[in-house]
Order: sequence, then C-alpha cells, then structure tokens
Amino acid sequence: MRIKLEPERFRHFLEMLLMGKGKKNLGRVTPVFEKDKVSISRFGEGATHGVYGEFYTDFFMEYEADGEPVTLTHSLLEATRAYFKGEKKISVFTEDNEIIISGENEEYREELTEEVGEPIDFDMKDTEFGFVVPAKKVTRALVYADVLKVKADVLTLKFEDERLKIIKEQEVSKYTKKIKPNRFEGKPVEIKILGDLFYRIIQLLEGEVWVNIYKGALILSMKKDEYKVSYILGARG
Repeated sequence: MRIKLEPERFRHFLEMLLMGKGKKNLGRVTPVFEKDKVSISRFGEGATHGVYGEFYTDFFMEYEADGEPVTLTHSLLEATRAYFKGEKKISVFTEDNEIIISGENEEYREELTEEVGEPIDFDMKDTEFGFVVPAKKVTRALVYADVLKVKADVLTLKFEDERLKIIKEQEVSKYTKKIKPNRFEGKPVEIKILGDLFYRIIQLLEGEVWVNIYKGALILSMKKDEYKVSYILGARG
C-alpha cells in the first residue's frame, strides 16, 4: 500500500476511521486497501460500535494498493498532529512490517499490528445518501448533521409523529430537541445511546445525514463525492 495526500487530509481520514478526533476513539481499526478504494466494515474491540464505508482513489493525490488489510492506530493520528506541520504532502506506505509516514523533511515509522475488530454483519445498501440498511423494519430520518449536536452522558433518540426527538435527562431536569426531518420513513421507535460517542461522531459528519434505527442499533450515514461512511452505535442498556 502506498498513498500520497496532504497531512490534514490524512488526519481527517484517520479520524473518520477511528471514530473520533480526540483521545477517545476506537484506538485501532483495520481497513482494506483495495485496488480502487479503501473499504472498512469492522466493529471496534467489544463489538458495541463500528464503522462501514468506502474511500475512493479521488480522495488521495496518489493511490496504489493490491488488497492488503492495514491496521491504523491512534498513535498514527497523534503523529500527524505532532509532526509534518510544514509539509504540503506526505506519503504513507507499508514496508518490512512497518507503516511509514514520509514527508520532504520528516519521517515517522511504526510497527504494523494485527487485524482488529469483527466484520459488520448488517446488509448495507448504497443509496444517494450513503450506506443504509435496506430492511423493511428500519425507521430513519434524513436531517442535517449540525442539528444533532446535543451533549450528554446518555441520550434517547425517539422517532414519533414524523419527528426526531433527542432527549437529555438529568436527575431533576429533562431537555427535548424536536427536529423535523427532510425525509422520514418507518414507525415510532426509540433508542438510548452513549451521548459522548454520539457527539464524537456527529463532529465528523456534515451536510445531510441518515439517522437509522435497526435491531437495537443506531446507524448514522453520510455520503460525499470522494467517500461514504456509516457509523453504528449499539444501544445502551
């Protein structure tokens, strides 16, 4: 595998795959660098949340791969933040059991690690708005990502009366945000999720997003010209 791109774009690529911009993220994730795209379909360790998506060759300045799985880590993300600030482009490639980030004046090397995460077993369909679950028993709404930003330890997402409600409850208070979707499909349903993880993912999304609830999981789906990605969050008991 060998790719070339701007340091900021590689950082964004890692953030989307690791499901977070900060220290809290998956830690490690194993996408497959296919000949014509990077594909990811993995749960994180523990199988409570995962990422499903594709990044096309147009996302990169240069792209060369033959189908190898490569585990990307939080330490690679930290390296892109600490180094390469003066570089206009970097090369990222594997060589002799290492993954290497190389710029004109700086280089970072890290040992490759084993593959991590279980494959996602949902049947995902590619639509004009990204990967969604095609099953009939899915409730979903199409909304803008910015309106989903609510901070809390635990959140309840509730589909009711063709509205998406985000509910934040504390000991002596309750806040409800009511959102009118651009599109709505399905029946009334609700799910309780970890608010911190939800907020981290919302920060990675922009534009229109499908919010899906299926089999006790929340799926957030987005599609851009150069990539499409869906995030799966398990319900909180």
